[in-house]
Amino acid sequence: MKAEFRFQGMTCLLFVTCFLVCFCGFFESLSANDQPAAESPIRQIFTAGFAEIALFDLNKVSVDEAQSALPPALWSWKAIGREELPVVRQKQFGTTDEIKLVDGGKQLLVTSSGGGCALIQRVATPQVPTGTVLWSATVANAHSIEPLPGNRLVVAASTAKAGNKLVVFDLAKGDEPQAETPLYSAHGVVWDHQRQRLYAIGFRELNRYELTTDGDGKLALRLDETYALPDEGGHDLQPVPDSEDLSITTHDHVYLFDRNTKSFRKHPVLGDYQHMKCVSFRRNGQQLETLFVQASEEHWWSNSMGLFTQPVSITMTEAGQESIRIDGQPPVGITQVPLGKLGVYKVRWLETGISR
Repeated sequence: MKAEFRFQGMTCLLFVTCFLVCFCGFFESLSANDQPAAESPIRQIFTAGFAEIALFDLNKVSVDEAQSALPPALWSWKAIGREELPVVRQKQFGTTDEIKLVDGGKQLLVTSSGGGCALIQRVATPQVPTGTVLWSATVANAHSIEPLPGNRLVVAASTAKAGNKLVVFDLAKGDEPQAETPLYSAHGVVWDHQRQRLYAIGFRELNRYELTTDGDGKLALRLDETYALPDEGGHDLQPVPDSEDLSITTHDHVYLFDRNTKSFRKHPVLGDYQHMKCVSFRRNGQQLETLFVQASEEHWWSNSMGLFTQPVSITMTEAGQESIRIDGQPPVGITQVPLGKLGVYKVRWLETGISR
């Protein structure tokens, strides 16, 4: 009897042990299966070209040419119907040619070759609905815009009777220009926070300016330095994040300008691309994701955009900050992303941490 009882007890113990192992294994498996998959990094882009600017999730954009369609926009804006804009200014936004982010993308600066410039509230606040125009002005053939210190803006006015110049505004003083300086075919502007200088690209040169104020408080852009472009047709000007480089497109090439050495070099991938309307960068660790729009000789816009990822070299500055450099390392493929019926001129990453 004792032996039989011992065997039955051991059998029972073995059964319970197996049950617990299976039970725990089941829940471990269930727990593992229930774990959310690692989320893809946020890759959102703004598009500009015609009357509407829009924000899209690039992770949901198909590269299948058979589909040739974009997902629904996450956000969009157009001037028509905006009651805070005068009707005559609404009509100045028939096309859009620049988008710049303010306050990490909560606000946007937009320009149009039709003459419109605007500061738009993208992310709603309790006081200001999304899409509200906070400021607007008219600048002939406006092609780019950039925030300046002291709640000011600068607009690049390209070729036009009243254009070919840089125009400075003070947001507190409305749509009246506070300073102007000539620049033939002005197309791109970038403020360098570290150097406290404005870089602006024209047809044949890249200029650097100091924003000055005289004793009476009058603003001026003082030409500090000028650099002849390697070839004509200066077009897009963009900072490479966490880098001394500025990206510059011309009629026939894409260059990188080193602000330290004050020298130009061809972009190792896009150097000989023609008709480049824009190049935009997003850093992801040791790699740089690059978007670009290449038009044709027939059109100023495109129904597709290019995309590639490229390894970058990283060094440390004297201040202990990372600095990247685009060199000859090959990209991880170049993809042409079809945009369906959408015509684009500029595409910009929604990035909040670009260092200039």
